Amino acid sequence: MDLFTQLVERAKANKQRIVLPEGTEERTLKAADRILAEDIADLTIIGNTAEIQKLASDWGLQHINKATILDPETNPKKEEYAQALCELRKKKGMTIEEARQKMLDPLYLGCMIIKMGEADGQLAGARNTTGDVLRPALQIIKTAPGITCVSGGMILVTEAKEYGEDGVLVMGGAAYGVAFNAAGSTYGDWRRVNNEGDNLARLILKLYDAYAHSVTHHMRYEEKHVFPYVRKLLDGESPTNYDVATFSKHHGQIDQELKELKNIIIKYLPSDGHHNNQLLATLYDIYSNEEWLRLHGDVENFLFIPAIRNLEMKRRNEGLDLSTTRLPVADKDDNCLSQREKDVIVALVQG
Repeated sequence: MDLFTQLVERAKANKQRIVLPEGTEERTLKAADRILAEDIADLTIIGNTAEIQKLASDWGLQHINKATILDPETNPKKEEYAQALCELRKKKGMTIEEARQKMLDPLYLGCMIIKMGEADGQLAGARNTTGDVLRPALQIIKTAPGITCVSGGMILVTEAKEYGEDGVLVMGGAAYGVAFNAAGSTYGDWRRVNNEGDNLARLILKLYDAYAHSVTHHMRYEEKHVFPYVRKLLDGESPTNYDVATFSKHHGQIDQELKELKNIIIKYLPSDGHHNNQLLATLYDIYSNEEWLRLHGDVENFLFIPAIRNLEMKRRNEGLDLSTTRLPVADKDDNCLSQREKDVIVALVQG
């Protein structure tokens, strides 16, 4: 039994109520149709009812009517949810007007449905960034008691069985916690337990902030420049204002601040018991982040960049259109992308 068959069987055995806030996104709606057809989960799809039904008809989806379709504008519990959100966030200064506005946002609405006990989980990210997806979850659902680090990962399935376990690899997400200053509880602890006169703590926090800024800048650069460029290549265009070589120049430079932070902690580890424990915990988090960053770099260096170079070569030298032409399999021509490789490129571009 392959991995995805196992996942489906486990999902059927423990059927969950899942919210899909990106209800008009094509891949999401098509996946929802399969899930409903196979009775894998109970779905709540957020979006305009008429638009979702029209898209389902256009794409030949036969099972969307089995889902609960919830329009944020006409949601009968809109005011109830807004009042609950306002109460939840009142210490942060949220007003009832702001809460009502949030309930028109599918991502916030989905999290409130979960918070009210009417769903078990939410799946998003096909159309929204990781930060946009995580923000309402951290504000409304929050982490479990004692957990201050949020993270994630992706599953890579390759036909090369020598990689991972029978061709299946699980890659950790490097930047999720960093974007929210939640790489570990130690960061928040340091801000609380150290005063302005603690030079070591101040230096650590300064370097940590520099590292977080670098990672955030790197990810935003990819979202703004790299991913749109790759999407154009996949859509059959040949952009001339960018290439993957430019991306390579920006890549691989964001780990310097992390190394500096680690070296300072090791060099100036104090004898004070409380500070020592805090610093050791911070050091552990740094080593973990270094490993995730290395894996992130490996995916880009060994999968993403070579595949994009291949695409560039085909666009500029042969004029092939990947969106309409099925490429030959890789064993016929080492320079051709297999369908699996194309799927990996799409998955990487979509985050």
